[in-house]
Amino acid sequence: MRTTIDIPQELFEEAQSILGFKSKTDVVIFSLQEVIRKKKLKEFAHLAGRVKFEKSAKELRGKHKK
Repeated sequence: MRTTIDIPQELFEEAQSILGFKSKTDVVIFSLQEVIRKKKLKEFAHLAGRVKFEKSAKELRGKHKK
């Protein structure tokens, strides 16, 4: 998708420097992916203690024989 947006140059240059990307597209794509990843992690963290596992760690690793 192509789009035109106004981004403060200083903000963009700082992100580009931190990330080490030369391509503007790479900076934008990575940044959007990180926003999505962090949101999903936050949602996943809310499940902590609410999910009950029926199998042991050994079973989950496939090391338990029935």
